Amino acid sequence: MPVETGVPVVVADVGKTSIRAEYRSPGVAPVGVETAAGGVVGGVAETGRVLAGLSRALDRLPAPAREVDVACVGIAGYLAHPDLHASLERELQALLPSARLELTSDLVLAHAGALDGAAGTVLIVGTGAVALGIAADGEARMADGLGPLLGDEGGGAWIGRAGLTAGLRAVQGRGPDTALRGAAAEHFGIAIEELPGFLLRREHPVRDVAGFAPVVIREWHSGCPTAAAIIATAAGHLAETVQAAAAAPGPSAPVALSGSLVLDRRFREVVIDDVLLRVHHLRETLHAERLRGRCRDEEDVRHRRDGV
Repeated sequence: MPVETGVPVVVADVGKTSIRAEYRSPGVAPVGVETAAGGVVGGVAETGRVLAGLSRALDRLPAPAREVDVACVGIAGYLAHPDLHASLERELQALLPSARLELTSDLVLAHAGALDGAAGTVLIVGTGAVALGIAADGEARMADGLGPLLGDEGGGAWIGRAGLTAGLRAVQGRGPDTALRGAAAEHFGIAIEELPGFLLRREHPVRDVAGFAPVVIREWHSGCPTAAAIIATAAGHLAETVQAAAAAPGPSAPVALSGSLVLDRRFREVVIDDVLLRVHHLRETLHAERLRGRCRDEEDVRHRRDGV
């Protein structure tokens, strides 16, 4: 459903590996772009890259995009870095000098977009993994989103790392042989034994590791038992994350799935099945969809930002 603000609006979803932005003006079809985030793997903590990525996205939108009245920007990691909010807002205001800025987390933006402002839970499975449940009274609970070192269990970086580890274990004789061994060498274009050193030299190793997740899913589709075990474990972690976040809105509220990995139908169905095992009373309301981040109106986004 389109945003009806009556004024020109830019909506931007700044994830850890990509940025989606859309320009909307009354009576004009929305124009959207998606661009690589230029390595914004740290989200809001890497302010310079966030600003550079947004600037590139704005350059690809119609010229009036820099002159909008309202801009809603959701940025990965925003909630975890309140100390950066003021400086980030000043910098973004320079990019959009005429806009009334509404800054929030990409997670909050995803929730508003997927559930149209209603109570419920959204799970995002991309490079990382995080869920947000918001109750009708504004009570909110976030689960996981702890980053690639300590959390994001079941997300792209987690799956990719598990797949690469399985391949390396096979090479060293510490685990069963697996198709992931050859798949890793093919994907990176080097011998799998060289991967540890290769990744240490990379500017954004988390993004590189997360890029192997679709390969793990592909090998799972092809019948690789090691990949199947990884996907089953990932789905279990994601279901636990949903269960924890869903405690805020309650058992009857809907759950929406979002993020690049849930675009794979079989992976999405496995995650849904695991959620239903743990939160069986969500069977009638659980749904999966690809989120196109959007803000319903500026008041809605402000309410959700302050509520979380």
